[in-house]
Amino acid sequence: MIKCCQSPTRKASVWYGLWTMEAHHPDGSSQMLVTARSRLVGQISVREFKTVTGIVSFLKDCGFTKVTFPMIEGDFVSLPMNT
Repeated sequence: MIKCCQSPTRKASVWYGLWTMEAHHPDGSSQMLVTARSRLVGQISVREFKTVTGIVSFLKDCGFTKVTFPMIEGDFVSLPMNT
């Protein structure tokens, strides 16, 4: 699932916003899909995508051939693993 945490705005030809990703399991549980290490020792923080290009690049690198994402804060999109 891709969640829009901040509605994007366009600056020149780049869209800037804030998105996070979660994996939703068939049993109903969810887990943050992507994490990044913090600069502080021992801390891990959730990876946030700040541009549309970042979302597309990450999903393409993961093997997705179709990409969709929300553009309104609070909205979300689920992507099946076979896309």
